Formats: sequence, C-alpha cells, structure tokens
Amino acid sequence: MTQIKIAAARAASSAGLSPLQRRDLEVAAHPPANAAESQEFAAALQAFQSSVAALQAAAGAGDAAAAKQAVNGLKGPYVKLFLKFG
Repeated sequence: MTQIKIAAARAASSAGLSPLQRRDLEVAAHPPANAAESQEFAAALQAFQSSVAALQAAAGAGDAAAAKQAVNGLKGPYVKLFLKFG
C-alpha cells in the first residue's frame, strides 16, 4: 500500500462517515508493520473494502434484500483480513 493511499484514508476519516466506513479507513491507514507493502494484505484489504462498499450501496438504495446479502458478505473478508494480519 502506498503512502498516498494512507494519507488519503487519514484525511477522509473525519468527513462525516459511518462507523463502518471509518473502520474501513482506519484499517487502510494503519496496516500492521509486517503488512504495509504486502500484496496479500492489499488483496485482503480490497476484499474487505468491497464488502463495506456493497453494504453502503445497498443501504443507500434502500434495498433490504441486497443489504441483508451485503451484511452476510462482510464476515468472510473481515475474518480473513484480521485472522491473517490482526
């Protein structure tokens, strides 16, 4: 992950975001020391961020079925990211 992405995530963290979006940005802004340049971390983070974006889109559209599916889709990427990288 580049320093530019980290700086952008930190700058956006106070922009009136939901708790889930803030958590997403915190993870991106503060990767574990051993994962900052890891391709495996980047892929796991991307999957996590995609699951957060899917939930935000479903909620914003007011689509209850899509939101339920998106909530169920959060667990896998979150667990994989944090089991591997803490």
